[in-house]
Amino acid sequence: MRRSHRAATTGVGRVTTDGKHLALNGRPFRVRGATYGTFAPRSDGELFPLPSVVHRDFEQMAATGLNTVRTYTSPPPDVLAASSEFGLRLLAGIAYDDWRCETHPGRAARRRIRDSARRALGTTLDRCAGRSEILALSIGNEVPSDVIRVHGIRAVEELLSELVEEAHEADPELLVTYANFPTTEYLRIEGQDLISFNVFLERPEQLRAYLRHLQVVAGDVPLLLTEVGLAAQVHGDDEQADSLAWQLRLVDEAGCAGATVFSWTDDWAVGGQAVEGWGFGLTDVDRRPRPALDAVARWARSSLHALRSEWPAVSVVVCAHNAARTLTRCLDSLVRCEYPALEVIVCDDGSSDDTATVAQRPGVRLLKLPHRGLSAARNAGIDAASGEFVAFLDADAACHPEWPYYLALSLEDDGVTATGGPNLPMADAGFTERAVAASPGGPVHVLVGDDRAEHVPGCNMAFRKEALEAIGGFDPTYRTAGDDVDVCWKVLEHGAEIAFSAAAQVRHHRRDSVRAYLRQQRGYGRAERQLAGCHRHRFNGFGQARWSGFIYGGARLLPTLLRPLVYHGSMGTAPFQPVVAPRAEMLSATAGAHLPALAVVALLGV
Repeated sequence: MRRSHRAATTGVGRVTTDGKHLALNGRPFRVRGATYGTFAPRSDGELFPLPSVVHRDFEQMAATGLNTVRTYTSPPPDVLAASSEFGLRLLAGIAYDDWRCETHPGRAARRRIRDSARRALGTTLDRCAGRSEILALSIGNEVPSDVIRVHGIRAVEELLSELVEEAHEADPELLVTYANFPTTEYLRIEGQDLISFNVFLERPEQLRAYLRHLQVVAGDVPLLLTEVGLAAQVHGDDEQADSLAWQLRLVDEAGCAGATVFSWTDDWAVGGQAVEGWGFGLTDVDRRPRPALDAVARWARSSLHALRSEWPAVSVVVCAHNAARTLTRCLDSLVRCEYPALEVIVCDDGSSDDTATVAQRPGVRLLKLPHRGLSAARNAGIDAASGEFVAFLDADAACHPEWPYYLALSLEDDGVTATGGPNLPMADAGFTERAVAASPGGPVHVLVGDDRAEHVPGCNMAFRKEALEAIGGFDPTYRTAGDDVDVCWKVLEHGAEIAFSAAAQVRHHRRDSVRAYLRQQRGYGRAERQLAGCHRHRFNGFGQARWSGFIYGGARLLPTLLRPLVYHGSMGTAPFQPVVAPRAEMLSATAGAHLPALAVVALLGV
């Protein structure tokens, strides 16, 4: 029988997830935090400083502008009280005897680890369930790769997934994560609300590339950096400050949900023994601030807008045909964007409903057009656009408030003239819409790298206006679908690149009935036949598109049998151990590509 956990009540809202982002009371929430501990045990056995010291530390953190404190053990009542008093969120950890404490793997060891973990989780839930001060619960922290391989990857994944499920059963609104690190990047823990990584890289180009990679690893949930930093006693105080400034800037540019800097103070201990000689702290053991604290304070108080002194003008084109039912939500999402130079153009493609009436609102330019199809409407929007960049958002979609920023950032890279991001189901989508979203044939991006794409869907894409003009815009013969694939391939054939920004998120209505979904697929089929005539070299003999990249978001077939292929390095010692072949997803894509052949075989009775 599971324990019950009484929910505490506090006066502030709880942080929630919004696709790739975090949100608080409907607005974006970005973690600005520092790690705290572990410390030598005090008289009550808790691995924290005395309550008076905790109070002073939290007061200083709040004065710095931080909003989150990461602890590695369950926060006792005085820590919870201090976080509430100073408006700080806690990313609370649990401490238990995990796989590192067992030298002989096997059933008995797994049972001891599970019992220890569940006791620690129960204690933490008794203290934290229902409390809005708790940003999230971390059910573990960077178990070494060699230890995991000894005990078995699947065994570790199963227990961590069980802990996530148990935490959700006790408090369904509680966000749960596991603090991973590059050496065990391959771990798949089911049910996590956000993906957390501890990352220490000392060169900007390495960190930038790895963060973009981790965004793909994280999938459709937020990515949080739970440890970043530099040792001042090794590199010097000024180098630590400079390094943290660019590390935290790159965290924001990559669209992460934020970061907790390692660490608040040099006063920390492991196994009851003080750790000396590193100087990762923003303050020293006596809480005297280092120059790095000023760098972190500037970051803590900054917004995305502060990443650039000037932002390029972006024109958002919304093409609508009989879209009165969904257009209000679309335009409301654009109004919530705080981008400094945003133009909104609605191209009414000969609607017979109230689309034009809905579009007549302040800040929106309405173009009333004869009904000539989607591509013609897009071209009219391009002609009318005054921005350097032209973005396209479907009338049945809604963008994240920071969407234009991430599109603009991804278009900065040399050679990039187009970009896009993920499109997720609406948060309030019903069962049918979610089933359609999980079905094959949907509008998805095709990645050829962590931040490069072969295709981005038309509901969420942006271009340099001059690049669209150079290829002649959209082909007006594509009236309902296929235009986005055609224009992406033309961009690539002109020698340019298509970027992908995981944080440039939109939510998009899927078809809300099976009949509508099948009708959409018939339209896609007609468009694909047209594409095959224009781009013959991109199709195989069965009429299937030959994508160079990986179709994102595919289903997994036989995931238990077809474990992903992981690069472990020589003797399992590689510092970065990614999945190099997601075989279950690859089988799904291969099966889909051979469906026409299977249909022929079935008809012939072979």
